[in-house]
Amino acid sequence: MWRAALFPAALALGIGIVVRTGMLRHRFRRLRINNYRGHRVSAVGGVVIAATLALVEWITWLSGKLALGDAAFLGREGSAVHLGTLILALGFFALGFVDDLAGGGRSRKGLAGHLGALRNGDVTTGAIKAIGGLGLALAVSLWWERLFVPTAILDALVVALAANFINLLDLRPGRAAKGFLILWLLPAVAARNSAYLPISAAVAAAVIAWTPADLREQGTLGDAGANMIGAVLGAGLVAASGVPGRFAALALLIGVTLASERVSFTKVIERTKPLRWLDNLGR
Repeated sequence: MWRAALFPAALALGIGIVVRTGMLRHRFRRLRINNYRGHRVSAVGGVVIAATLALVEWITWLSGKLALGDAAFLGREGSAVHLGTLILALGFFALGFVDDLAGGGRSRKGLAGHLGALRNGDVTTGAIKAIGGLGLALAVSLWWERLFVPTAILDALVVALAANFINLLDLRPGRAAKGFLILWLLPAVAARNSAYLPISAAVAAAVIAWTPADLREQGTLGDAGANMIGAVLGAGLVAASGVPGRFAALALLIGVTLASERVSFTKVIERTKPLRWLDNLGR
């Protein structure tokens, strides 16, 4: 599958650079936010990555290569993994994009904040994103697991919490992108013989194309971008592991999510020399 990943990855890198350049030339008022230093930046990274992925899928399909869900409607093996990952990527992008447009994700920090508001009758866009993402992940997981509910619930939780984890990293320039690229290598290698690799390689290449703008503080991934690439990472953890591996991933993700409600990741990174060096790399 490594060779099958080269074409979409190369295509995504080139298209991503072009789309990034075009998006940054325009200042979309609804997508302008203050970054951690108070600078106004465009939260268009997710749009760049989603548009790049959609174009790669379309062009690859037109060229006769494996795309559009690994020719899912032709019944090829592995089509469910490819098409499911595509649905998760674009679906989580859409949910995050609504949050970016409304600005609701910045009114209350953390998953607990949104769920707490929901208990009080206040429906935030962050809560919609969380619940909608879990529902979407469950729908795709039920398809993957042939309607076997227990494993589907496990898969859905891994995908949803992976999306939330990458979102938690998107607090400094390039941090979420670096985190995704480093962590993506693990499922990419483990699932190298599956249909997950070509589509996830296209996403990774699009992230690489976007990252220079993120590091230069020209723009940010926004909830749409962080949500999207986190869901792709979660899909990889599901595709690359058996049930014990997914339980281990879920336990780790739950631990990190709970820790984020009490501990500042930024402070931990700043106190840890190797993490601080990696975090500052390229800025």
